[in-house]
Amino acid sequence: MQAKVYQTTLACCDHGICRCGSCRKRFKDWCGLDLPTKEDGGDVVFRKYQEFKRQTSDVLFEYSEK
Repeated sequence: MQAKVYQTTLACCDHGICRCGSCRKRFKDWCGLDLPTKEDGGDVVFRKYQEFKRQTSDVLFEYSEK
């Protein structure tokens, strides 16, 4: 399994919403929506994206501990 860090580097620097092809596809597959266009805590799609990032990070860290 190959894991990918989304939006955050190992230095924990926030670089905004990742728009790479992998993130677009995985987010769409995960929830059926396109990536949000802006960071807006009041936007349902952005909140979904935040959950997607948390779950993706959890998978990455679980994988890295193996």
